[in-house]
Amino acid sequence: MRNTLFLFKTAAITPYYGYTFKYPSKIERMFYVILFLISVIQFIGEVTYVSKYFPELAVIDFTEVVSHVGFGALCFTKVTVIAIYRKTISKLMFNLKTMFPKTAYLQEQFQVRKYLTTVLKTSKYWISYFFLAHMGFTIVPICQSCFDYYLTGNFSYLTPVRACYPFSYYKDPLIYSIVYFHQFWGVYWIGCLILCTDLLLGSTLLQVCMHYDSIGKQFSEVGKGQGDMETIRYLGRYHWIVTRLSDDLRKVFSVIILMNVFISACTICFIALQITSAEGRVHAANYVMTFLFLSAQVYQISYFGSKLNEASDNFASAVYNHNWYSQTPEYRKAVLFILLRCQNNSHLSVGGFTTLSVATFGQVYQYSYKIFAILNSTH
Repeated sequence: MRNTLFLFKTAAITPYYGYTFKYPSKIERMFYVILFLISVIQFIGEVTYVSKYFPELAVIDFTEVVSHVGFGALCFTKVTVIAIYRKTISKLMFNLKTMFPKTAYLQEQFQVRKYLTTVLKTSKYWISYFFLAHMGFTIVPICQSCFDYYLTGNFSYLTPVRACYPFSYYKDPLIYSIVYFHQFWGVYWIGCLILCTDLLLGSTLLQVCMHYDSIGKQFSEVGKGQGDMETIRYLGRYHWIVTRLSDDLRKVFSVIILMNVFISACTICFIALQITSAEGRVHAANYVMTFLFLSAQVYQISYFGSKLNEASDNFASAVYNHNWYSQTPEYRKAVLFILLRCQNNSHLSVGGFTTLSVATFGQVYQYSYKIFAILNSTH
């Protein structure tokens, strides 16, 4: 979680506050607004470029620009949802922090090390790959311009993305440098927030799964001695709290996941078309890195959705399979209420249309291939 929050901070975004809701100072808010406006200007420039040159663009050029616009739209969707549900996220994180096992004995019972290792490995891998992909995407254009200058004596003034500005930067090195730095930061801001939101989802979701697994294990010890009625009431309250956390998680990320799946299905096929038509190995390698980053990002959120489904189903099975049938009527009534609550399986929703799982990843690729086949035949 610390790595994720650090990346959020480098992008000048605070996804949630502490329980006291301490807001940034005026200087910090002004800094955040400036950085946000930089990325907004770039996104508007990309949209303007598509609108202005749409009749003149070939299919390959159009898909390149639209894929960049798709990344920007996904990023601003995530930022908007985080801003709207910031208090909900703050409350969710506070509850998870309160419920987190504090002692070494409890952490061993909850298998904290296993979940912590998963989160750390995932975050380190994604952060490293993101910086590699970002450097490749933003450094290649200026290197290509320098190489053209070395061969022909003419500097190409290439930029990472195609965008319209109210001034020309093709002949002035100073203005070109400012535009290039602007796009360098804009690409980082967009990619960083896409990645950070997914890492935030993964780290919080795995904590919810950890609590589900812990309750399921405790049910295996219930029904074997005195005091079982108090234990079942405690576990019932515990399960109700965890389901509320799961509902908050679905409420916050439902729209984000919908946009992620929809935009990714289109962008993956656009980037695949760029790979098949790339001029030179450097450009092809650059698009391959972007393709792998986006594909793995879709698989990651689909995998997290499957983990939550699995944890919820395993808990329901543990409740049903423990020794409840030989207990008192009051005990069986308490178990019945828990089983009724389990009928509403905890899951992540794709905008309320379907349940997020690994199968979603396959569906995204099916739709992407269909669009790719149509565009490839047209191209």
